[in-house]
Amino acid sequence: MRFRFTARWVLALCTTGLLAGTGAWADKPESYAYSFDNEQLPMFDCSYFGMDFWILADWTYNEFGRIHYDKDANIVKINGFFFNTNRRAYNSSDPSKAIEDGVNMVGAPEHQHFVLRFDEGLQVYYKESGINFKAVVPGYGSIVLNAGTAVYEWVGDGWVPTKFTPNREGPVEDWYPMCAVLQ
Repeated sequence: MRFRFTARWVLALCTTGLLAGTGAWADKPESYAYSFDNEQLPMFDCSYFGMDFWILADWTYNEFGRIHYDKDANIVKINGFFFNTNRRAYNSSDPSKAIEDGVNMVGAPEHQHFVLRFDEGLQVYYKESGINFKAVVPGYGSIVLNAGTAVYEWVGDGWVPTKFTPNREGPVEDWYPMCAVLQ
């Protein structure tokens, strides 16, 4: 699940860099929104349960929020929400074995809130909370993966996780229903 955090973070930095170049926005929050498609991203290696495939996923990532500036036009905080639509999880060896929105995955996309804080133009704090993935898996019922809160702080030259709610990453066994259905 760290991969998804990294992909979002890279895109957020790129977006932030583009938006920060406009000095006319100084000290007034600016709204933004964007979407992009993710394809064939690895979610879980089902070999943990003796199955010979990865769960791959496709989805459309959607984000909207506000960028806050200080009087000198420096970014001090980005506050926003993201959610995934057009979700599809499938067997890497046989893509026809899939669960997807509107077909056999029930439920609306879940939203997550995030806050990214900056100090003197450098990112120093990132907090994400909410439910990232929830689905009704045929024959197993509802499963929730990556729910709760995660907090990271910039230490030295990298992000260090400083707080995770107990169900944030969840036990590996929570992936079994997905693996079993996609086998």
